[in-house]
Amino acid sequence: MPVSPTFLRIRVIAFSLIAFLSFLWAIFYTLDMYWLFDGMKAPERILISLMLLNSSATCIMLLVLITREFRPWLDAARILLLFTTHICSAVGYSLWYPTYVCPAAKSANMCRMFNLYILVINWVDIVLLLVYAGGLATLVFVRRRAMQREAQQGIHEKFVIDAPDATEIGRGDLLHTTYSPPTLTPSSRHAHSRSSASSFFPYPQTATPQSMSPPQSRHSSFQSSHHHSAGSSRHSSTQSSRPHSIQSSRPHSTESSRQNSTQSSRSHSRSRTNSRTLTMSPIVEEPRLPEPAVSKPDLSPRSSARLSRPRHFM
Repeated sequence: MPVSPTFLRIRVIAFSLIAFLSFLWAIFYTLDMYWLFDGMKAPERILISLMLLNSSATCIMLLVLITREFRPWLDAARILLLFTTHICSAVGYSLWYPTYVCPAAKSANMCRMFNLYILVINWVDIVLLLVYAGGLATLVFVRRRAMQREAQQGIHEKFVIDAPDATEIGRGDLLHTTYSPPTLTPSSRHAHSRSSASSFFPYPQTATPQSMSPPQSRHSSFQSSHHHSAGSSRHSSTQSSRPHSIQSSRPHSTESSRQNSTQSSRSHSRSRTNSRTLTMSPIVEEPRLPEPAVSKPDLSPRSSARLSRPRHFM
């Protein structure tokens, strides 16, 4: 779990302070046993010896925790162990303190002073351990909530799809761009329908009537397109000067214009449904010609003798 360096500094300071106080308490217990050992009874000696061992173990354990890598569960386990030992010794000494009587009159004042100091010292370590345990629990709770929030935000951002802007659609950066079909005039409708139909699907070739030859059909289609592009002012003059062969080909031109208009409407509907289509040319496979069979030359002696004979031409 990632932890801020500020908390690590506070942790080092707290452990150093508790370890230093435990070292001082151990020295104090040693002096108490040295000066008042003769006047103590067996229960008092055992109790003071246990508190001395507890303070020494606290000092060593906290110094080891400072040097080790921070792990919340490891710190919680060690602090719980130290808190249990300190609370047991403090409660036991508090219950024994009222019944303890100093033996000699000369050392009575010193005995009372040592007993009072020992009573206060036991609860000081307990308070410091409780403060650190509360800070550790708060840190773990806050970090866990922050990690859950980051995980939820990561899952939410993973499935969010940003909507494209109108500028991007206008520039054509996206795959599906809007396409508006151009407005076609009657003159360009015929050419556009044939080009759009032949760009994607090959336009089916219709047979020309028997009465019309290929040059006449070309001439009639050219005249019909020229007739549609001309203005209304020149309509009467061109209609009077048109030859009889062009007037006879008018039904065929009207039928071809209807077919072209239907093909153009179909191509427009396909271009609207499919935003962007790829222009494909029909693949025409060339017929494969059979390879000529090459016979092996006859190298027998008879064939060589036949070839070596002189031929007489008449």
